[in-house]
Amino acid sequence: MARQNNTRELIEAVLRGESPQSCYQQAFELALANARKVCPSDLARLGVVCESPDGLIIPVLADAFHVDLAASKVTDPSGQDVHVYWAVLALHYLLGKPAVEPLDRYVSFMEVPHARGYAKPYQSRVIQRFLHTVGRAESAFSSAARALAAEPIRMGDLAYEFAVFPRAHMRIIRYRGDDEIAPGVSVLYDQDIVDIFCVEDIVVMSGELIGALCRQS
Repeated sequence: MARQNNTRELIEAVLRGESPQSCYQQAFELALANARKVCPSDLARLGVVCESPDGLIIPVLADAFHVDLAASKVTDPSGQDVHVYWAVLALHYLLGKPAVEPLDRYVSFMEVPHARGYAKPYQSRVIQRFLHTVGRAESAFSSAARALAAEPIRMGDLAYEFAVFPRAHMRIIRYRGDDEIAPGVSVLYDQDIVDIFCVEDIVVMSGELIGALCRQS
């Protein structure tokens, strides 16, 4: 529990803008130590492929991360180290304990436990960033979502479901607005995300997904 609390405090410091690289490197080391203890049956439930006792493959959006527990590395298919934010998220994903079967229940961010304390960074990192970048035009959002292997769903005026990790799905729903109301967006999280990640991780993951969409547009 102490390790988990320390990790949450480090991520909270990042969300406050305090020494992000240093805090995340410490969070990475804490998560790595715990990830080495996860049993194969738990990894299988998460949709993680075990290439070897120390080598894991985690599907992420349209790609996959390779986790080398012995070498303390998380890399993309080209062998490049992934950004430390994504590396920590991947390791925290390995520590998740979702239900045996997906629950098929989605919640808003404000329904996530302890979310109210993060409403301001969430609005700036996720909602406003989406609306001011890739979410300004339907065509840009649609093209970027398809590039990340998202599935279209019938919600709002344009919506996609993203398999950020195999048991961590997000839905982004865009609304066109009209002459009096600006375009809007809603983001939903499947219940597995709440069971896998703490609220601090959810804020970071959501922001990283928006960043990934922006890079595709």
